[in-house]
Amino acid sequence: MAKQLNAKQIQAAQYAVQGYNQTQIAKMVDVRRETVNNWFKKQEFTDAVEAIRTDIQEASLLVVQNLHDKVQRVHLALLDAVSEKVRLDAVKLFKQEFGLYKSQKEITITDTRKQLDSWLSGAEIIEAETTEKKQLPQTETRQ
Repeated sequence: MAKQLNAKQIQAAQYAVQGYNQTQIAKMVDVRRETVNNWFKKQEFTDAVEAIRTDIQEASLLVVQNLHDKVQRVHLALLDAVSEKVRLDAVKLFKQEFGLYKSQKEITITDTRKQLDSWLSGAEIIEAETTEKKQLPQTETRQ
């Protein structure tokens, strides 16, 4: 029967999965570096590291699949919509799903078309980047 890991070993295994080296792990769990090095030589410790890594990868895959499904639903709604209002509602849904929608006042009736067109084209991003750039003073070269 394999020996169970103690709390420090479990924490060390989690740090190892996060990419910390043995010296860093030793400092974080308050043990000598040689102790951590010995843990890495034991099968039950390396098995725990791999189990944690696998759990994280599987959870990440589920998150990505869920995100993909949400994006696909919104994308299809945008492509299939004939009505401008329906397309705008799809954009609102997309913004709500991904935390980009601030309030009901964000989009008004008067700027519906402008908001929709700029959001779909990415113009908001381009516009924001150009306003942040500083204008360099023009210099003339004399010959």
